[in-house]
Amino acid sequence: MGEAKRTELMENWNNPRGGVDANLQDQITDAMIVPFSNVIVETEVAIAGSIDDLVINVTNGTGILAGHLLTLYNGEANRVYFGNVLSVSTNAITVDTPLDFDYPIDTFVSSGSTELAVDGSSTPQIFGIRNTEEAIPLSVDITRLIVTCLATTVCDFSTFGDIEGGLTVGIVVRTKNGRYKNLFNAKTNLELSGLMFDFDIFEAINPNQGVDGFKGRMTIKKLGVVIRLGPGEDLQLIIQDNLSSLTSFKVSIQGHVVD
Repeated sequence: MGEAKRTELMENWNNPRGGVDANLQDQITDAMIVPFSNVIVETEVAIAGSIDDLVINVTNGTGILAGHLLTLYNGEANRVYFGNVLSVSTNAITVDTPLDFDYPIDTFVSSGSTELAVDGSSTPQIFGIRNTEEAIPLSVDITRLIVTCLATTVCDFSTFGDIEGGLTVGIVVRTKNGRYKNLFNAKTNLELSGLMFDFDIFEAINPNQGVDGFKGRMTIKKLGVVIRLGPGEDLQLIIQDNLSSLTSFKVSIQGHVVD
């Protein structure tokens, strides 16, 4: 058998439908772990920041609070920074994570809350990975969602957290990329567990856990795809019920930057 024929047979074996062959490989681009948040404040860097700085000076710190997620984007270098706000002194913002890049004056800054235990029953509350009017050109592939919840009483599969009877309308995850595409809606812990590779309920009476709540992991790549966010695009999470009775509810993404 000639080499050309052997190559043809192998190609047909590996790709019998004649489609584009796609190989999943380990990435060498920057990894990203980002919580869903809303945007409360948008401002700019007032004094240039350097690697390892823990204090970021902005033009207007009004509305930035301890516990907020602070995001900086350097357009020239196409680098993004995330840190949690520890304290605010007028326009000087102290964060818990050192800058990992030099950020010049006028760098875009946003600040918002990562706490999803809010009341969205009257007006739905929309959180995103980069839900800002600034069209950040950085492209990201999202491969996984991580969900955590803390409650004050025992959780079971009939509740959402410990909210009796579950939710009425449900939480929704959707993409926004010129159009909206709903990914899922969940109203109970049982529905969340059916969407995730693993889902664990915590019990305060368990000495190794000490709290009531749950955690879960949804791996997007198990669907055979990733969620790619291009410039101006977002992944959103919508709270449509009153979740304010929960102690905490947070969701984050894992993924990587696209070259």
